[in-house]
Amino acid sequence: MSNMKNYLEYKGYRARVEFDYESHVLFGKIDGIQDLVTFESDSAKNIELEFQNAVDDYLAYCEESGKEAERESSLFEDQALGLNEAIDLYLEDYDEQAVREVLTNDALNEKDITLIKRFYSMGEQPERIADLLDVPLEFVNEVLAMGQKR
Repeated sequence: MSNMKNYLEYKGYRARVEFDYESHVLFGKIDGIQDLVTFESDSAKNIELEFQNAVDDYLAYCEESGKEAERESSLFEDQALGLNEAIDLYLEDYDEQAVREVLTNDALNEKDITLIKRFYSMGEQPERIADLLDVPLEFVNEVLAMGQKR
């Protein structure tokens, strides 16, 4: 089993790295906060360092300006929690059978919609929501598009 992660993590902040084909640059932004903190590099070897520098710069800016630094959504604040435990705690309002239905049902239902909207309102990106709930990204995008039409 591999220890490979599809995100960077530093000082409690996470980010995914993307690639811009036109400019041949790797880039990303800190996930789970409303402040916009970005980083980029033209080298895969340096992208993690650039992410760490962006986090450090953000924290220094917040300290200097007296602004409280935002933290990733409370779902992941407790670093001791594994992802499954965090989801279990977040879903404690639902009975176990209902949770199993949500996570195994291919059709969108009210619980799927509610969870997708909650995660999105917490600042999670659609790709991350799809990963968390183990649902197709198309489902997540459909729910978010429905919410914008209302």
